Amino acid sequence: MERNIKFSDIEAAVSAAYENNRNITDGEIDPRSDASKDTLDTFGISVVLADGRVIAKGDADTQVPVGDIAEIPVHIQLLGQLGSTDELVKKCGKMQCAENGCKCHTPERKAFKKAMRQAGISAHGIRAVSAVEPSDDPEGKYDILINTISEMIGGDPSFSDSFYKKQTAANSAANVENAIAAAEYYLYDNAPVAIDIYSRLMAVQLSSTQLATMGATIAADGVNPVTNSEAFDGKISAHIIGMMAAKGMKKMTMPWNVQAGIPAAAGNGGAVLGVIPGVMAIAATSPALNGAGVSARAAKAISDIMKQLDINAFGSACINVE
Repeated sequence: MERNIKFSDIEAAVSAAYENNRNITDGEIDPRSDASKDTLDTFGISVVLADGRVIAKGDADTQVPVGDIAEIPVHIQLLGQLGSTDELVKKCGKMQCAENGCKCHTPERKAFKKAMRQAGISAHGIRAVSAVEPSDDPEGKYDILINTISEMIGGDPSFSDSFYKKQTAANSAANVENAIAAAEYYLYDNAPVAIDIYSRLMAVQLSSTQLATMGATIAADGVNPVTNSEAFDGKISAHIIGMMAAKGMKKMTMPWNVQAGIPAAAGNGGAVLGVIPGVMAIAATSPALNGAGVSARAAKAISDIMKQLDINAFGSACINVE
């Protein structure tokens, strides 16, 4: 079954989503963010199609820290190095909780989970970074991951030094390094290095248009549709989209996939990125977060676009954009 939609229909859906959600003020700004009450109204929506066409509305050039959306390029790089989803699960998934077996219910593991929540950092993100080669080379590892981001967005990202410093302070206050050691949460590189690199990646800043370009590169099987350059092996895309569908929206994943119909990931800087394989990516940014740590306005805008276009990434229809 085929479903044809017009480019002008997408433009109209983006405009409607922007107008209908621009006055939403629900939520709290993450204390690590550079946003403030004076910038609470910042709101951008971007769509980048797999053929390179771009739609931008509102503050689409305003950059925000990507937060845990950083896991996407980390997993892309790691999959490229490992060459196997089975190896990826072994390296950074839940199946291998510790080198000597699962210890999920020990006091040390409970304290570890509490420390991660307190610091607002992903344990799986840290583990994935630790597994990326090269080991024992912090700058080399960081440069490889930044290059992955650069290739996917077609340019150089910026960096929020204040977000990074606040994240580092939060890691220290929560004793993240000690909690990892006490829980025997296995890493493949030096713990301080992995924690620091993932914290730095969380502080990378992208606009909604840059995020949508990143997502469109995934939708276009690893080819950046704006620059027409190959960012990664296209075979990886399906696995990344699967991971986004499984866990990308934190506590919202199940209802989000049902209601919005698009695999997505969110960051505590206020960014949400959704990807429809072979078709397009939709990104929105706005700083106020709901109880799940997701931008309420950005998530609602993306959901509204999907509903107005009456499309679903989990459906059987082959979507064509005229």
